[in-house]
Amino acid sequence: MENLLPRKLESSDALKKFNPYLLDDEEDYDEADLDGINEGVLEMAYDLLDAGGKRWRPVLGMMFAECFGRDISKSIEKGDFEHNNDILYACALTEIIHNGSLMADDLEDKSLMRRGKPCSYITYGEDYAVNTSTLMYIAPII
Repeated sequence: MENLLPRKLESSDALKKFNPYLLDDEEDYDEADLDGINEGVLEMAYDLLDAGGKRWRPVLGMMFAECFGRDISKSIEKGDFEHNNDILYACALTEIIHNGSLMADDLEDKSLMRRGKPCSYITYGEDYAVNTSTLMYIAPII
């Protein structure tokens, strides 16, 4: 998942790699508030992603891939993620987008708890939840 949505941006180059279309000028990347992005967006995204869930979407994707001849389980056992990177990428993509939709849905429904914790919008604020959930929808396609 971290290839699609970084857990933390350490440099302006990392921000540019993550989204080369975000800012107009190279200088803008150098002046970007990485702490604000990390604490206000990425930390919130991974707070929800790390909280678990059933993960049936990625599992279903891997099962379909195996039905079509891919040996995903062996790749995972061996730590050989390059061989089936396309499938694992697609599985992570669905999980990020799904979690973004959960974050938005919790705000819309004014839910109180998600996976045994207060909902993201309660912990981080509604404005951050809107922005982070939107990022989780679009980040995988950037």
